[in-house]
Amino acid sequence: IRFDEGLTKRRSEAVARPMTTAIARRAHFRFEQQALALNAAKRSEHTKVAYRHDLKRWIAFCMETGVDPLAVPLQATTLFRDHLTASLSNETACRNISAMSSVYRLLLRAGTVPSNPFHPHVLSWPVASALPKTRLVTANEAKAMLRHAAADANRSRSLRDVAILRILYDTGLRRVSAAQLLRSKYKDGCIEAVAKG
Repeated sequence: IRFDEGLTKRRSEAVARPMTTAIARRAHFRFEQQALALNAAKRSEHTKVAYRHDLKRWIAFCMETGVDPLAVPLQATTLFRDHLTASLSNETACRNISAMSSVYRLLLRAGTVPSNPFHPHVLSWPVASALPKTRLVTANEAKAMLRHAAADANRSRSLRDVAILRILYDTGLRRVSAAQLLRSKYKDGCIEAVAKG
């Protein structure tokens, strides 16, 4: 993987003294192995896949710019962030930077790296689009929605809507998690729902 063809012309911006190729390969391999080991400990397969993708992008950047991922200067993370925001949405760039911050936080705790160069107190993260905060549905609002659904003249639709609203309100599942529930997971009045690991 090549992070960016153009970065080879800007190595001095990322780090004053790039590592030699042999040292760089060893450092990148060591970092990658330890980061992947941390990733393997995560429960959700979706999270593992996302982190592997983010790690691949960061390691490609380090290889391209000659940055040691075990001792990252602020200029390197700044350049990485700026490239992400120039080529991806702010939400995707934030997710990538957040994943790297999580990896470095764990590596720092293990004593593998001297700092977390992606921590938001160190590196200014891109501003993601402002999404409205989720508003708590009060008990009275929930009852009103249930009454409205139950009053539907179409009995099948009424039962369906009441069931969906009860699942959402009683369990706190996200809409997407409720939409992915399988009939095969329904047994004896219970539904098995696994979300976020």
